[in-house]
Amino acid sequence: MSRLHPKKGLEVLLDAFLSLLEDRRYARWRLVIAGDGPSDYVLKLKGKVESSSQRERIMFTGWMEGEKKGALLGGASLLVLPSYQENFGLCVMEAMCHSVPVLVSPHVNLAEEIDTAGAGWVAPVEKDALAATLAHALKDDWELEQRGRAAKELSRKYSWEAAARGLIGLYEAILQKSTDSTDYADLEKQTA
Repeated sequence: MSRLHPKKGLEVLLDAFLSLLEDRRYARWRLVIAGDGPSDYVLKLKGKVESSSQRERIMFTGWMEGEKKGALLGGASLLVLPSYQENFGLCVMEAMCHSVPVLVSPHVNLAEEIDTAGAGWVAPVEKDALAATLAHALKDDWELEQRGRAAKELSRKYSWEAAARGLIGLYEAILQKSTDSTDYADLEKQTA
């Protein structure tokens, strides 16, 4: 659910997911890759899938927004972003807002908070480590649900209401500090 780009680690995700499909315990799982990017890179990813005997288990939806994105998130069990570098991870936050737990790399700046909150999993961008973490996450519906609830709770920290409260608090602190240390006569001279 983001820009498809080599920095997102999608080739590693494909390899990890395809390796799980050799085990019948993961027969019910599907991988949906939602997003768009440079056509040569998207074709490379699709080519990797087409060469697999499990190609029907992986779907490329293209860019999603609005109700379609909401429906996709509403039916998701897990969002995976094994990025090599991610400043924030908007798609991660969108998933958590929908009570979807996440699996991210340590290079996603929210990784530490996700781990601390129990809102998902953190794994290196490496096929075997990612496959092991995916296997752990997908084997237990109860844990997915629990981590989804923790994800929703963590997302509230980044809501518009929380941002507004933070800004109001910051402005009040600045005003309080300025009224405590400002001589109004000096302030008038400075502004005249």
